[in-house]
Amino acid sequence: MQKRKGFCPAWSWWVRSGERLTLGLDLREVLDPAPRLSQRERDGLRKVLSILGRGTTVVQAMRESGLQLPLEAWTLLETGELTGHMGEAMRDIGMHLQDRSIKRRQLLGQIWYPSMVLIAGMGVMGLILLWVIPQMQAVSAGMGGPAGLPWLTEHIGLLYGSLFAAALLLLAGGAVLLFSLHWLAGRYPLCGQLEERVYNLLPLVGSIRRQTREARLLRQVGTLLRGGVTLPASLTMAAGGCVNLWEKHQLLLFRERLLRGTGLAVAAASCALLSADNEPLLEAGQESGNLETYMVRIADDLQVQASWKSQQLTRVLEPVFLLGLSAAIAGLILAYLLPMVRMLEQAGGSF
Repeated sequence: MQKRKGFCPAWSWWVRSGERLTLGLDLREVLDPAPRLSQRERDGLRKVLSILGRGTTVVQAMRESGLQLPLEAWTLLETGELTGHMGEAMRDIGMHLQDRSIKRRQLLGQIWYPSMVLIAGMGVMGLILLWVIPQMQAVSAGMGGPAGLPWLTEHIGLLYGSLFAAALLLLAGGAVLLFSLHWLAGRYPLCGQLEERVYNLLPLVGSIRRQTREARLLRQVGTLLRGGVTLPASLTMAAGGCVNLWEKHQLLLFRERLLRGTGLAVAAASCALLSADNEPLLEAGQESGNLETYMVRIADDLQVQASWKSQQLTRVLEPVFLLGLSAAIAGLILAYLLPMVRMLEQAGGSF
């Protein structure tokens, strides 16, 4: 498997390149590194220029240079190269990269506060467990009271350690399972189908994943249709870019049903990658002769819904973190107060 050591120029470079290509400038001039580019981007673009000098196509040169782009961006580049609209494709890629960059910054901004609260709370918990409670134990023993501390105080470290280890093991096990299924899905279709079922067990996460995948698929096919590629050929190109063999198999079955004369609505209904809610819109787009426009509009709507659900997921995580942390700190405070009450009772009995 090829290692991800490529470069990804800033989205502004793609927009500027698309505008210059629209004006009819030579691509070699467009790829000339601009002053605002980083050294990594500058070296990567020089590599693209050197590969272009061997007579390769633009998309092939970008792939060989190690350029890392989303799958839909490669579809736009290939479509632009096939239809002679490379400038529009470059500009669309720039806008897509800009949107991804904005969403990434929004996600980081949403998880920053709960992350800081979690780190601070774990610091307080560690201080109480490792320093305060041992001090209380020493003071209690020095006053000549009953041996040992209250049960909660005595076992709070073991209790919290067990809970933390169980949560860490659950998260690590889930991450390993999903990563393994994702890796195996590129080699065995049954593993891809199993991965789909596992994600469906996670209601919100699975819904976000399905809508994002459907939006990417519809945008790819719609862009290819807009460039003059037929629907079966568009599905073939989209299937060629799928890493998941189960998803690739679903797209190829969709294409075979269309070639057999099955209507678009019936073929879409039998495709597990498309939701039933969008089938009437696809049929209306085919009947009106604007299928590519409908596909792009549906993709935009699905992307908005997936973004909204992602925001809601991060908003739900914040109070969950706070509630869990508050409960943990409440247990620590109780474990801290119990030996104090016992010491006060001992001090009162000595007078």
